Amino acid sequence: LDANQHKSRIESMVGESLGRKVELRGDLYIDTSLIPRVVARDIHIADVDWTAMEDITVIDTLSFSLELLQLILEKRVVVYGVELDGVRLNLDNNQAGDNNWTCGEQHSASHAEGLSSIQDVVLENVSIVYRSPGGYEQTFTIAYAEVELDGGLKSLEITASYRDETLVASLQRNMNASSD
Repeated sequence: LDANQHKSRIESMVGESLGRKVELRGDLYIDTSLIPRVVARDIHIADVDWTAMEDITVIDTLSFSLELLQLILEKRVVVYGVELDGVRLNLDNNQAGDNNWTCGEQHSASHAEGLSSIQDVVLENVSIVYRSPGGYEQTFTIAYAEVELDGGLKSLEITASYRDETLVASLQRNMNASSD
């Protein structure tokens, strides 16, 4: 399956939902199975015109798996093993109070019904850069984060840094606790 022939359609659909230009500059790969793995490389999401940065987000690699039978038979989108590697997120706001991270139209909860479940997410090599209206820049870096979801947060592992300080955290939800 040559997924690259569908790049322009995917760029258009994702771009429309975000209200931003989206470019898949690298290869797009989808394997053929009942739980296909999707891999996209060199993803660029355009920034608003008043910022200094060309892109609000650049992602070196995004990969995830879809449960195809749920999608076909029940029209439910169940996503497994989301991995993002090499991400730069540029957050900016201006003197007028506008920000660049509010994307697309605000939708009601019923609009998101199609996405039924995301099971787990891994982030590696993520830089979040924030620029204040005065031009002061701060960077928060996530070396590694893993979030396991099961109808809510099940566990979280993170190694991150901010201002030369390292944060290492691990959270586990007690699955045996009663809800009295």
